[in-house]
Amino acid sequence: MLKKIALALLISATALFALEGKVVKVSDGDTITVLDDNKVQHKVRFYGIDSPEKSQPYGEKSRENLALYIAGKYVKVDSRATDRYGRTVGVVYVGKTNVNEAQVADGFAWAYTQYGGREFKTLENEAKSKGLGLWADKKPQAPWEYRKNKRNKTSTVEQDSDDLLVDLLKAVFR
Repeated sequence: MLKKIALALLISATALFALEGKVVKVSDGDTITVLDDNKVQHKVRFYGIDSPEKSQPYGEKSRENLALYIAGKYVKVDSRATDRYGRTVGVVYVGKTNVNEAQVADGFAWAYTQYGGREFKTLENEAKSKGLGLWADKKPQAPWEYRKNKRNKTSTVEQDSDDLLVDLLKAVFR
């Protein structure tokens, strides 16, 4: 009976951390590349958190903070899903440290409640009340709002250039 229980626990632990390996790249504050034991690279997007984009205030500091925890280190990923870009979405651990939690607690990521990050909201509120990381800014812009605004500006620029082209063609063919 004990052997069956031990085997079940071993299988559960193996399933929990389906991805393990060395961090070979920290792309930003919530995306890394992990090299597994078979020398296959996996892009990993952190589950339930969203860090500032690289071009946003605190974007580079968020990436640097994450790198302090995991750059070049062996990590385990509790995989939750695969996103539309083919990245593994999961909770990342180095040793017993939940790095997703650490990024939020240090003030370098938001709890991404639109995608399941409700468990990180208390840590976000604590970081905010202490003015940690990006919360030192009076009114930090959430990355999803930043991306939305950037998309809208791009659409406006594309529309303006389309209108300009139409006007130019009308003038040429009059």
